[in-house]
Amino acid sequence: MLPQILAIAGLFLSILLIYFNLKKKPQTIYIGLFFAFLSAYTYFHYVMIYSHKIETVAFVFLHFTFVGYLIGPMLYFYVRSIIFGRTRFKLIDLLHFSPAVYYIIASMPYYILPWQSKLQLASRIINDPNQFWQASIYYLNWLIPL
Repeated sequence: MLPQILAIAGLFLSILLIYFNLKKKPQTIYIGLFFAFLSAYTYFHYVMIYSHKIETVAFVFLHFTFVGYLIGPMLYFYVRSIIFGRTRFKLIDLLHFSPAVYYIIASMPYYILPWQSKLQLASRIINDPNQFWQASIYYLNWLIPL
């Protein structure tokens, strides 16, 4: 219960950080998004491990895992904006999001899976946590060698 509360509080505080500091310090968007993505990723892991609700696990599994790949670019953009003093986002900066896009593309077989199959997979994951790793390998291994 505590990780869930901390993740939700982190999301709320990230929104407050961005809202109240964006006009004075534009680089706060990056650190705010960093904390928001970190909190969301923590929350998704909490849901996968402790929720034991089939619908929630089916919805979160592989749908939102790409959020973990957005944490690094946000931290990079924040540090870059502090060191060099520029917060402008250039077109070349989109390359930093390529791991997240790659993961989304690799997850496509799970995205197009019927809801009933996702529920069956979620019930197997809840009953046997080792199924999480096996299902990840099964749905991602066509593009990402695990």
